Amino acid sequence: MKKKKYNISKKFLIKEYIKNKKSMKQIAKQIKCSIKPIRNGLIKYSIPIRTKSEVHIKYKIFKSFLIKKYIRDKESIYKISKEINCNASTIRAKLIKYNIKIRTRSEAQKGINRPSGKNHPCYNPEKHKEHYCIDCGKKIGYGSKRCSSCANKISGIRRRKIKTYPKCLICGKMLSAYNCKYCKSCFGKIRMIKNWKNFNFRNKIIKASMEARKLKPNNIEKELHQFLSRILYKQYKFVGDGKVILGGFNPDFINCNGQKKIIELYGDYWHNREIANQRDKRRLTTYKKYGYKTLIIWEKELKNKTILIKKILGFHNE
Repeated sequence: MKKKKYNISKKFLIKEYIKNKKSMKQIAKQIKCSIKPIRNGLIKYSIPIRTKSEVHIKYKIFKSFLIKKYIRDKESIYKISKEINCNASTIRAKLIKYNIKIRTRSEAQKGINRPSGKNHPCYNPEKHKEHYCIDCGKKIGYGSKRCSSCANKISGIRRRKIKTYPKCLICGKMLSAYNCKYCKSCFGKIRMIKNWKNFNFRNKIIKASMEARKLKPNNIEKELHQFLSRILYKQYKFVGDGKVILGGFNPDFINCNGQKKIIELYGDYWHNREIANQRDKRRLTTYKKYGYKTLIIWEKELKNKTILIKKILGFHNE
């Protein structure tokens, strides 16, 4: 934004500032601008700027005038400033300069007649009554029920009660609130177990974890995949990397030509354990619910290819 240029002539400044004895502020208000361009104009045209003492002479702020008004007549600083049409701070500064003692607030308000006691508008008869402590009977002020010693005793009892928080029902940790039954970790486990029973929730989490791990087929799965592509070309697809999930389980090979058939490859070490056996039984039951038939091929059977061909073709032609 470009700055406005004011055409302030020398004649105008001499007329207003020297002849009419206007201040820079008054001239600025007249032209509707700030004080800066007028001050710059006075410096430019070498017009002498008035000092503070010359300004005070204009308002006739002498020591005799202040003694008469402030001490004899006992007028306030505000009233004197209104009479002269100046600021109250200029009169206050002059009082300090002439070593005239400024009145305090209490001294200034002595002459004012204010209502007190029962005549006061904010008088409340209940406040002036004698109040006593509920527990010990000591005299106390208005607005409190107990004295300080009785109040401290009650607050100490409350603090002791607050420290005895309940414990978690599962792990036995101290809880931070009275309404809770379980800690954060145990509550998270309970919530996860409830959600895990829902198949849609389980499938989402397993799919996300499989995609994040970026699983690839191992050497045994690659061998079986090559074998299936020779016998049954474009019939079974490898899905062991988490592409298909049924009831929380991920099959190895699935039929891609309309038949509801799955081929599972079991390793000799991992699937012979007790934990794996229990999980494999649940796997087969879930596949049955979705209407899929499953063929289990063990790692040992890959060595004898003639028996394996008969097994796979028999399962496929059912």
